Amino acid sequence: MNNPGKFIVFEGIDGSGKSTQCKLLHRKMNQYFGSCHLTCEPSERPVGKMIRDIFSGKLPMDNLVVAGLFVADRLDHLVNKEDGIINLLKENTHVISDRYYLSSMAYQSVFASMEWILKANEQARQMLKADITFYLDLDPEKGMERINHSRDSKEIYEEMEHLRTVHHNYQKALEWQKREENIIVISADQPTEIIETIIWSEVQKLF
Repeated sequence: MNNPGKFIVFEGIDGSGKSTQCKLLHRKMNQYFGSCHLTCEPSERPVGKMIRDIFSGKLPMDNLVVAGLFVADRLDHLVNKEDGIINLLKENTHVISDRYYLSSMAYQSVFASMEWILKANEQARQMLKADITFYLDLDPEKGMERINHSRDSKEIYEEMEHLRTVHHNYQKALEWQKREENIIVISADQPTEIIETIIWSEVQKLF
């Protein structure tokens, strides 16, 4: 789908610094390339809020149901009438998303096959692929160290063994998708300013 706006996605394990880089890029995009919308998954919409309640431990839910909720939240994120990503892109608003379907392939395939996750997200993949995806690659031990240092509480999945599995699943997901998508892998174990410079250089190429 060709849209006037650019769709930029950030991926990485918890603690990789992707949320920081999303905010830094959002500020630059607004300054140099016009209107830019910053969003995330789970979204701030009803299904996304339900997922956040599950992650915080407030709402017990089977992991397969959570995988399905992510699919529903993602589709709503794309097509809802208030701030759906596809409409924003059509209106020449650039969109930066903190996570997209590669996150489902990495995180939900801990509990279900990656093949099933890929098929479940096929509609979203057909509707919209990112113009560029930045994967911030970080050793899980370093990620857990950052989580423990920066947060007062952890979500239910933020444990060392889980993070190792997610990191492994990301490598598999990237291998599957690299031929079909524009994915840039960046080491997250370097200063924030260097990562920001690398990202900005790649984004400028889109324009």
